[in-house]
Amino acid sequence: MNVLVTILVSIAFCLLPIIQLIIQWKKSENKKSFLKQNIFSLLSIVVVFVGCFARLIYIDIYPVGLNQDEASSAYDAWSVANYGIGRNGESFPVHFIAWGSGQNALYGYLMIPFIQLFGLSNLAIRLPMALVGCISLVIFYYFMKSAFDEKKAFVFTFIFAIFPWHLMKSRWGLESNLFPDLILWAIYVMYFGIINKKKAFVWLSGILFGISTYSYGTAYFFVPISLLFIYLSLIIAKKITIKQALSHLVIVAIVSLPMILFVIINYFNLDTIKLGPVTIPKLETVRFKEITSLSSGLTNIFQRFFHNISILCTNDGILLNYTVPYGLFYNICLTSLFIIIGLILSIRKHFKSPVYTFMNCLFITSLLLMFFVDGSINRINIIFIPLTFYIAYGIISFKKWAIIPLTIYLIFFLLFQHYYYTDYQDTLNKYMKVGFKEAITEASNMKYDKLYIDSFIYAPYIFYLMYNEVPTPYYIDNVQKSNADGMWQSIDVIDNVYFSIPSSLEEENVYLFTKDTLRKNKDLYTNISDFNTKEYNQYIVLY
Repeated sequence: MNVLVTILVSIAFCLLPIIQLIIQWKKSENKKSFLKQNIFSLLSIVVVFVGCFARLIYIDIYPVGLNQDEASSAYDAWSVANYGIGRNGESFPVHFIAWGSGQNALYGYLMIPFIQLFGLSNLAIRLPMALVGCISLVIFYYFMKSAFDEKKAFVFTFIFAIFPWHLMKSRWGLESNLFPDLILWAIYVMYFGIINKKKAFVWLSGILFGISTYSYGTAYFFVPISLLFIYLSLIIAKKITIKQALSHLVIVAIVSLPMILFVIINYFNLDTIKLGPVTIPKLETVRFKEITSLSSGLTNIFQRFFHNISILCTNDGILLNYTVPYGLFYNICLTSLFIIIGLILSIRKHFKSPVYTFMNCLFITSLLLMFFVDGSINRINIIFIPLTFYIAYGIISFKKWAIIPLTIYLIFFLLFQHYYYTDYQDTLNKYMKVGFKEAITEASNMKYDKLYIDSFIYAPYIFYLMYNEVPTPYYIDNVQKSNADGMWQSIDVIDNVYFSIPSSLEEENVYLFTKDTLRKNKDLYTNISDFNTKEYNQYIVLY
């Protein structure tokens, strides 16, 4: 998205608070002092604009290249849109089979209208997540504005808008990163319903909680446990009744019923079932069992927990989740101080307002989750919602001195933005397969008996399918898999396209190698001088 379009879309996300401010200005008796009295409302609007702009600008270009999980969701979404099936042949699945061990389908379905508009492009793949991130920023602002005064709401919004985790996760299309946004939306709607005594909004939150179960596997653990804590806390605080809690739970269960069936089928190794055109698939291998199993022993469970704590303080090694200079929180020592202060203050006020109740319950459940999942920012991403709240609340506790950490974080943000669009993109170059699209498109358009694509490129087949928009029925009829029952299916051949390293080069064929592979096999390919070459970054096409 170019600068002009990004500005217009960012302004659109600010329209509601702008309109509200204009209405207040027209009603005010002393218009000269109005701006002074509402300075923090204006600043919050600026922050929302900047936050949206930072999430949307050049979303189709940065981060460079494309991740294999993005390509996987996109091709399955395209397949459903055009043929009504995922790439493994399942009709309108509630969960994609994808690699073999599954991939959550909700984000794929969100992609479909964007793919219809923009084709199978980076923009179509990433724009839904960026827009979701912008919606969450606006929702977080209104959430904090309704729970606190405008000055404090500004601080909360500022921290949410500029901290690296939400900025970076909003800029690439990983399906699991949808989960924390949906939970944020659900707790805000529930909060709004409770505070304003509007049952319809409480019920709507139940729908959102139910929908969140389609976004990521950790939801199967997180949603029921967090709701249990929320219900108990709100009942004790006399914010809801037991009857209301039960009715809310029923709504969540009804909406998430297909996913409940999916978990039951795969946990107990039952057969795939269909509900009309909708498929609830049986996976050959499932990854979510680790969340519900204690078989690994207490030692491993605690090791997981402390490993997860360590990656919050450092990183998880997945380059799309962090930058080395700025990490997840800019300065972990400074940020940890605010987290601890905010956490202590929030726990003290747990029953005084639902906002503390929600954040504390999310945090406690996140900590429990960290005992059962292996370390990855994406697997524990829900913890960042309460952590963001605690950081801002800790800063607010410094009162007039809060301007100092806010200024420091603003400087960090500006430096981070410069780094993100320069050196960081160079770091991503190989990781994100920059040049592979051009190489695979060039190779696919040539005449050949066989096309060989380097098997040392991670999951090359999904990029071949996506970039060439290979019809899904054709793929299903012509694919050969060496481990169809494995967690990660190995796609060996699609018709006359081979994902392997040949023992020799034949003139009738076309080859796509990485430079590293070609260098390692230079003694094997003695006739390489007979071939023409085209280079695309780290990739070489021989023909």
